[in-house]
Amino acid sequence: MSATADLVLFGIEAALKLARTGRDIYVDDSQQRTVVLPLPPGFGADLPAKAKAYALGLSEANRPLFKRDFAQAIGQNDMDQVRDVYLVHIRRGLIQTDFRTAEAELAGLAAIRQWDKSPGASPLQRVGGALVEIAVDYYLHVPGAIREDSRGGKTLKAVLTSLDDFDFQNARFDSIVVALFTAGLEAISANPDLFTDEEDANGLVATIVTGIVTDVKTRLAGLSGPDALDAEDRLRQFSQIVLRGVLSGATRSVVDNPTTLGVDEAGKKALVKGVGNAFLDLLLDDDLPLADGLRRVASTGGLDKLMKAGLRAVAAHPGLFKTEKAVQKFIGDVVGGLLAVYPEDRSLFDGELVADLAYLVLENGRRNLGPLLLRKLPAEKTALLTHVVGEVLKVIVKPPTETASAAFKLDLSREDVLAVAKGTLDAIALHPEWVLDRPSNRKLAAALLPFTADVLVQVGKGGPFRELIREDRLQGVFAAVLTSGALADFAEQANAELAGQMATSVAKVLSKLAADGRAGLDLALGYDQVHDLLLALKGSGLLPKLLPNQQAGAKEVIDRIVTIVAAERRGEVLTVSAMKSRLTAG
Repeated sequence: MSATADLVLFGIEAALKLARTGRDIYVDDSQQRTVVLPLPPGFGADLPAKAKAYALGLSEANRPLFKRDFAQAIGQNDMDQVRDVYLVHIRRGLIQTDFRTAEAELAGLAAIRQWDKSPGASPLQRVGGALVEIAVDYYLHVPGAIREDSRGGKTLKAVLTSLDDFDFQNARFDSIVVALFTAGLEAISANPDLFTDEEDANGLVATIVTGIVTDVKTRLAGLSGPDALDAEDRLRQFSQIVLRGVLSGATRSVVDNPTTLGVDEAGKKALVKGVGNAFLDLLLDDDLPLADGLRRVASTGGLDKLMKAGLRAVAAHPGLFKTEKAVQKFIGDVVGGLLAVYPEDRSLFDGELVADLAYLVLENGRRNLGPLLLRKLPAEKTALLTHVVGEVLKVIVKPPTETASAAFKLDLSREDVLAVAKGTLDAIALHPEWVLDRPSNRKLAAALLPFTADVLVQVGKGGPFRELIREDRLQGVFAAVLTSGALADFAEQANAELAGQMATSVAKVLSKLAADGRAGLDLALGYDQVHDLLLALKGSGLLPKLLPNQQAGAKEVIDRIVTIVAAERRGEVLTVSAMKSRLTAG
């Protein structure tokens, strides 16, 4: 039995009750923290002897309970552990005493006072008093939130039990235990609806904390040299952030995907530990482009939703991730692939935008994870969605130089960039069959969607069609380009010059339509209209004529497109065959 977690929890509960009555529990001085309230007489110097006598008596009176709680400690002559378990039994009412209820509730606080004097105290015991104070700060005004039988209490006990495995004897690392405990409190208090008193759910919480603790221990063991203290500070800061995000994200993943609880223990550890490790790697890697930007995002809480997206993705496909390294590589590929779009590690954006883009990629890819995010495009060696977003960024952003930072082309805002990225990803997510049915289409999608983005951005540059760059309209255009396959012939030559020519023709069509007023103009960019019109243009062989620098007759084709769209604005319903007839008439 691990009595330490129980006694810290009891100490927190007692401290909360006493604090709510206006009593100070701790006072600060330069030497130690001391319990102000006098302890009951039974908690005096003879406490260890009483505890041992009770344990030995229990070995005769209730052998199963003795074996469960005391046998190991008695066998190892660990009197501190015997004392702590004895106090737990007092608190649970298993021992008949003369104490009043309020005095029995001081068992946890009494143990914490004893730990202060113990040279062999564990990290969790050494910081027990600090943990009580932190918990009081969080839950002083939330009556009943932390009781042994409440779901908050059971979840917090799972956190404490896992932290008790943090067995570094160097007191220098105690602050990391405090940081991880604080992360657990933050997650529990911010997401009370996500935590239950079910054994499986709290088993998942324990798995998460244990995974992060194990990783932190491994990283701490590897720290040495003059930069070790700085590295330790960063590890403390970011392990707290990652634990908070993974706790809330993993429990949300369970709510969204209850079957995740059916994954065996090894599978759960692989999922959550892999995600936690991946984000710690990203945050602590000094050689990674934009690591500083991600750290700034993390310190303001902006990384939480990205961690949740990563957890949702792996939780939806536990069968694809057999080891934590597989999870770690997957997250690293998705996020890392967006950190350096240009060669020589010259990164495009600030960390916040990368986090938002990576979130969109993970959310859109998780339903068809294999073809969209796991399998790599052979030539590019990146996943389809990551590659598409990277290519879209290349056509709408000027890369950084030695003297200038990256900047958006034209007059795009940060929201515009996100809208274009979301439109391309939504198109694939809403029409996965186009990629799934014919794997060769993945290469076409990787070329045509960035090309389409380039055309639309150029059409909207600072002119009357600026409002067309909105995600609710872009999604339909990108989906139409995908599913019609009309632009497949341009895939090999898709470039900025070709995009400029196509944009010129599209702008002319829109300008002619605008002459009759702006009402209903957005119909020209609806999915059905663009899809059928592209099929009609392809079927009639007239699509190349929209490239004025290459073919004659562009004006005539543009006029006929305007006529078709104008008819639809008046309410006419035209089939693809009818459109082809109007395009080729006369």
